[in-house]
Amino acid sequence: MWLTSILLVSIPLSLSVAGWWVGRQQSNNNGQSLFRLSLGLLAVFTSVLLSKLLLTSNSDEHDLISHANLNLLMLGLVLFMAVILIAFSRNYMAGQAQKNKYWCWLLNTLAAVSLVVISNHLLLFWLGWLNISLALHKLLTYYPDRPRAILAAHKKFLLARTAELSLLLAIALLYQQHQTFYISELITYFNLVAQEPSLSLAISEQIAAVLIAITALIKCAQLPVHGWLIQVVEAPTPVSALLHAGVINLGGFLLILFAPLFIQVPFAQWLVLIVAGLTTCICALVMSTRISLKVRLAWSTSAQMGLMLVECALGLFELALLHLLAHSAYKAYAYLNS
Repeated sequence: MWLTSILLVSIPLSLSVAGWWVGRQQSNNNGQSLFRLSLGLLAVFTSVLLSKLLLTSNSDEHDLISHANLNLLMLGLVLFMAVILIAFSRNYMAGQAQKNKYWCWLLNTLAAVSLVVISNHLLLFWLGWLNISLALHKLLTYYPDRPRAILAAHKKFLLARTAELSLLLAIALLYQQHQTFYISELITYFNLVAQEPSLSLAISEQIAAVLIAITALIKCAQLPVHGWLIQVVEAPTPVSALLHAGVINLGGFLLILFAPLFIQVPFAQWLVLIVAGLTTCICALVMSTRISLKVRLAWSTSAQMGLMLVECALGLFELALLHLLAHSAYKAYAYLNS
């Protein structure tokens, strides 16, 4: 199992090192070597998946890297999107003056997303989440001469800090109650509470669940904090595809990951159900009135994320996961095809 962990760690590490390397190059990189790297990492993931299917070994709850099916499924999605985006960007970014800057922050964003989806430690999870936002901000401001893009990126920057603070407070409350940062240990305990009528959640755990729900609502661009998502369409098309097909889905991933805690706190469920339900209805109606294709897709993303969160609030986490995967593939195709 330690070999599997090393292989999984090598994926975000390789992407991060590649981003640093290409950012230091003087001549513009055409992306051929980066495309080969993405294919190699996809092959590494395939070997990890085969070893999990063929070998019967239990993962350690104190492992920093998670080998759970949910995490591996999300990592496979991230690597698949990485191959597609890098291949598309080779032609799309041809002739750009600062192409290496684009490659650097694209690879760092993919590295941070990979780290989040395989983390079994809350602090590692939070640091990866923070790095996603910081790297993505560089991509959203790739064209500094577009005032609307810069304004939207700064709106997103402020909201991202709010969401990260909310998540950090939830982590602090969970650690204070359980004295552990390992996600697998926390999930095991919450599953036990759900099965034992004599056990109940502490007030701090219920507050943590509400904070996690707020984090998911902000990250998924739900009303009334959805405006930035509609305005960042002036970023390069591959960046829009990455944002709408991958990064914004992490709010749903967060709720699915902490499902045993979230489902036991009615206030958190109702909060998500009401906000996400209204967002789904309103954004779907507004989408039908938009003329620009990219703007229509942006409103569609808010509506789809709202529907996914409604599914989580109703306890349909398997359906929400399927929705997440299907939406990622569809929205990436829609943006790249636009």
